[in-house]
Amino acid sequence: DDTGVVHQEAVDPRLLLKHGTQWTDLPVALWWPNGHGEQKLYTLTCDLLDDKGRSIDRQVRTVGFRNIQWRKTRGA
Repeated sequence: DDTGVVHQEAVDPRLLLKHGTQWTDLPVALWWPNGHGEQKLYTLTCDLLDDKGRSIDRQVRTVGFRNIQWRKTRGA
């Protein structure tokens, strides 16, 4: 769309850590290794909200999409 937002979703972090999440139909162009195609990059913004919906932390990263998995790791 004209806002540039590809996907936006509120996720309860307790459920995310316990069960993970998967997005399989995002309208993104895949990132290809050098020499194999376009290296399309996106800005990923993750906000942590308090119980009133106010942002208390924000992380912003530049990412390319191939295959993303959130894996719960003991001690991490």
